This record gives sequence, C-alpha cells and structure tokens, in this order.
Amino acid sequence: MNRSPFAAMAGGALGLGIPLALFLILNFMRPDLIKPMLDHIFGYALLSVVLLLGLIASTLYGFAFTGEFKSAAPRVVMIVCAVLFCTLPSMFIMLFGPIAFAFMYGQVH
Repeated sequence: MNRSPFAAMAGGALGLGIPLALFLILNFMRPDLIKPMLDHIFGYALLSVVLLLGLIASTLYGFAFTGEFKSAAPRVVMIVCAVLFCTLPSMFIMLFGPIAFAFMYGQVH
C-alpha cells in the first residue's frame, strides 16, 4: 500500500505546527512574558527543546502515516508516542516556560 507524501507533510505540520502556533498566540497575548524569556539563555534552551521535540514528533508522524506495516499496531504506537512524548511536552513547555522564567528571574517587563 503506497501512502501519499501529503500525509507526511500533514504529520510534520502537526508535530511542529501546534507548538509554533501556541508560541505565536502567547506572544500575541502576553508579549511581556515571551520577550524577556528570549533575552536569556534559559529561553533559548526551552525553544531548543521544543524544536527538538517537534522534529522528533514530525518524524514519528511521518513514519506512521507513510510507513508500510503489516498491521495497524506499529502505526498506532508511533502516533501515541509522538503525541505523549513529543507534542504534549512541547505544548506544556510553551505554556509554562514563560511563567517559570518569570518566577525564576524576577521582573517581567
């Protein structure tokens, strides 16, 4: 069974798009939390972790959507692992990272 490359692109959009969209929404709503975080090494470390998790999730989604498997079990396991271990943690980092930064380093501009 030959799968469409569109499915792999959709998986990539899912893995990287959700945390990026959340970052942009938070930056629009609370730039006072996001901007100071980007002026510190802690903020760059958080964004690097989010990017790494997003790339891993995109890869897992791509393999799950385009891979040739004898049963549906490996596909389901890959998607569940991508969601639980990559997409959700990166979303939590984007949600709570700026708040943790504000508590750790004090003033928020």
